[in-house]
Amino acid sequence: MKLMRSLALPLLLAIPLLWLGQDAYSCIRFKKPQGSVPPGLREPSDPTPPPDETGDVPDKPTTPDAPSPSMPTTPTTAPPTTGPQSPATPNGGGTRKAQKPDEATWEIWWELNRIDYFPHRWVAPAISPDESGLTPAGPQALHPSVVDAKLWPVLMKSVDDKQVFTQEAALITMGRVAANEEQRQTAREILVKKLDHRNHLIARSAALGLFYVANEETILPMYQRAMDKDVPEDVRAFLALTMTNLEHPMAPQLLKELADVKEGYYELVGAAIMGLGYVGAEQDPSVPAFLEDIAFGKKKVRGKYRALAVGSFGRMGDLTLGKPIIVKALTDRETDVRRSAAMAAGVLDYRTEAERQIEAIRAPYREYLGIPMSKEDETKIEALQSLVKPQQAALAKDIKAVVKALGKAMRDDKDSFVRRISAISLGRIAEQTPHGALGLRFLRDQVDKDRLGMREFAMLALAIAQDGKGFEAAQALIKERNPSTRGAACIAMGILGRKDRHNPAEAGVIAKADAALRDIINKDKHPFIRGYACLALGMVGNSDAAKLIQHTVRTTSTPETRAYGMLGLALLGTKKGANDVVGIIQTDQMKNGFVASHAVYALGLTKDRRPSTFDSLIEKCKDRSDMYVQAASLAAVGYLSSGEFYPRRHKMAKGYNYRVGYDFIETYFYKL
Repeated sequence: MKLMRSLALPLLLAIPLLWLGQDAYSCIRFKKPQGSVPPGLREPSDPTPPPDETGDVPDKPTTPDAPSPSMPTTPTTAPPTTGPQSPATPNGGGTRKAQKPDEATWEIWWELNRIDYFPHRWVAPAISPDESGLTPAGPQALHPSVVDAKLWPVLMKSVDDKQVFTQEAALITMGRVAANEEQRQTAREILVKKLDHRNHLIARSAALGLFYVANEETILPMYQRAMDKDVPEDVRAFLALTMTNLEHPMAPQLLKELADVKEGYYELVGAAIMGLGYVGAEQDPSVPAFLEDIAFGKKKVRGKYRALAVGSFGRMGDLTLGKPIIVKALTDRETDVRRSAAMAAGVLDYRTEAERQIEAIRAPYREYLGIPMSKEDETKIEALQSLVKPQQAALAKDIKAVVKALGKAMRDDKDSFVRRISAISLGRIAEQTPHGALGLRFLRDQVDKDRLGMREFAMLALAIAQDGKGFEAAQALIKERNPSTRGAACIAMGILGRKDRHNPAEAGVIAKADAALRDIINKDKHPFIRGYACLALGMVGNSDAAKLIQHTVRTTSTPETRAYGMLGLALLGTKKGANDVVGIIQTDQMKNGFVASHAVYALGLTKDRRPSTFDSLIEKCKDRSDMYVQAASLAAVGYLSSGEFYPRRHKMAKGYNYRVGYDFIETYFYKL
């Protein structure tokens, strides 16, 4: 059955499962569109905790698990914004126009992009050499024998579960954790069969699972379904991008055929245009011209399609190709086009060719412990280093053109989304190249201005750029009355301090951020802000931070504080932090679905494969008492079992992190 065109939003591409307007704390949901605190709502105040040196953390919660009566349930429509009201109507009736909810809050941006800024820490109780005899520096995929003995039986049962959410999570996880050819073949057979499921949500989850295990044998059935107009558009879209990920030679032509801007359905056409950005000019030299014709050709094309084409120039990453298109699009008459241009500018690759080659040489040495670099590679790097500055000078003109265009958009554009995402892109550019320093001046200027919602984004952008003024800005804004501003300052400190805590050169910033965040947790009366501070402390803190975070999690009555605090415990990358999360899973706090889903998600991020941890998560995968928590547990065990630091995003989500048309969204972590 065709999806209704009225629901054909880009969000169906960005977030594979939308569960709109449901009163379910069990869902992992985004923050309220207008910020941390809705107008007119008096948030509960938790008791101020004592300093973290006061003693041991109690083993059990000291407060009831139920959220405070003043906590809202999930609204079916977005609350009004916190900005100034519209003027009275001219007829003298005194009524005010309903104001459109703010779709560009920093909270939404953070929820969708935070994995990019989480530190790469993990619990590694025992690391053994791989087949080459070398010891990996990062997490390894779970051994096939463990997958087969503990996880595979649960997945084989769950892929046919009656609950759609559980079945979806199991299908995706099956593809993610398959660890040998026998398991991958079994997964392929199940996933290909599920592509024909009558429920399109299950069918597209099978396409997501194939993202990890597809091979030549699955190309033909995937291609046939992607071209079949009787298959739901979103399923066809996911299949097209899975084929793109495989870098199959059929993918470019398939995507061009599906990118029918005149007759096609939005979900499918949008996915195809986005996929062409991932194909890029190297695989198919005709792609840039094809996309430019959609964006700026003579044909009349819907604004959203033009926006997607502009965004794909960012996905290609090539500054030379992307700069003229993106700069032009930043002044386009269509708001959607300008929004995509602001995002695309931030995902271009601003490094020089020499810098990319140096990174490629160093990469294998970073994968393993104790491997000294060869003299030959040292000589190559030394030669390449001499080319960096001349190549940077050659790129300077193009980079400065992008920075100036973003700076103008950040100051003058009428759309708040464009202004705020322009700030983030300026921070990302400054992080990569010295020629982005002009953007830092623009950002500092915005921090000093009291523009609604803009200071928070400028401060976060300074943190992304690791600017020396970033910490000063965060320290100043942490004292603001607006809780949303204070929350953003906490996250900025987390981004600034997420450095190598064993590197003495980074000790100064880490220590300042650590002390400031502890002070907020101990003194701030707003439970949401304390939750953000706990999360940020997990990004910057040492193992002794676990005591304070756990105390906060166990003594608060606010689900958000508990949930974000558990993420902070996971990000510490310590056995103690993982043990604390396991302990919380075994308490009555798990009665709250929002807290429970975050708890199992946090456990998945630890990469802790000790039986005490892994088996606790497996038990939650079998627990059918709450389908939301069960689905999140199946996803989390997939994260824990993979060899990646954090969940690898499907291309359907990457690049679509932030799109237009938000009303109020609830979704699951495993879908991103």
